[in-house]
Amino acid sequence: MLLRLTRPNEQPTASAPARSLLRRVWRHKSGRIGLILSILLVLLAAIGYVWTPYDPDLPNFALAMKPPSGTHLLGTDEMGRDVFSRIFNAAHRSIGAAFLVLACSFLIGLFVGILSGLMGGLVDTLMMRLVDIVMALPSLVLAFAILGILGPGFKNLLVALILSDWAWYARLARSLAIGSGTRPDILTAKMSGISFSRIVLTHLLPGIATKLGVMATLAFGSMIGAISGLSFLGLGVQPPHAEWGAMLSQSRLYFDIAPWLLLSPAIAILLSVLSANLIGHALRDVTEVKKQ
Repeated sequence: MLLRLTRPNEQPTASAPARSLLRRVWRHKSGRIGLILSILLVLLAAIGYVWTPYDPDLPNFALAMKPPSGTHLLGTDEMGRDVFSRIFNAAHRSIGAAFLVLACSFLIGLFVGILSGLMGGLVDTLMMRLVDIVMALPSLVLAFAILGILGPGFKNLLVALILSDWAWYARLARSLAIGSGTRPDILTAKMSGISFSRIVLTHLLPGIATKLGVMATLAFGSMIGAISGLSFLGLGVQPPHAEWGAMLSQSRLYFDIAPWLLLSPAIAILLSVLSANLIGHALRDVTEVKKQ
């Protein structure tokens, strides 16, 4: 059996595994629904970042507690602010924050895991002891501890979630990096005289990044729930700025007289988590088929 050597002008792209996986997810029924729903939510977040029908933070007490109408599609809150505008404006903080936390955790874990797995020795031992310490505590408990030190606030919330979440990706990246030494494509690349740095960038990194990306996608719904839950407790976005979890917290006292205040952010969170879970279900199915 002949091994196909990589020609000098052939550059395996890091995005190729991701594109192939995305196509398989799109062909999956629940994956297609999840992708369409997630695209709509991302568009909602992008539009809400630059434009809203009304100022989402400007109170108008003369319009307080108005029910949904043609003027205010989702009604107004206890301060007369348009709920539809606040839902729009809050989307980039809830969805965008989840993307940011997962992206930073992914990159930190990818770097630490690959570096630890390839270097071995004392570097591997020290890095993995740090990972063990972080993983010894539940993520939310560690996030609470970090917020207790840094204090409440949206930026501090993001920092706390990143610091409590990166270790899982580092552990997986290290395992994949250690197990990659006997892969046929990497052995072939070594035999053909390709430099170590190029082997890492074109052979090792794309596969590990794709697997960690799947893991991050599966965790997206949980991350939105964590951000909303901590904001609900007053540890995230501070008034008057809008965030779905904070809106739930502010509206729970008015549910009897103004249920639209609670239902609107709750449905937004539900749809976000649902889209992530549908994509995660599709990813699980297509990766299981791939293994067979």
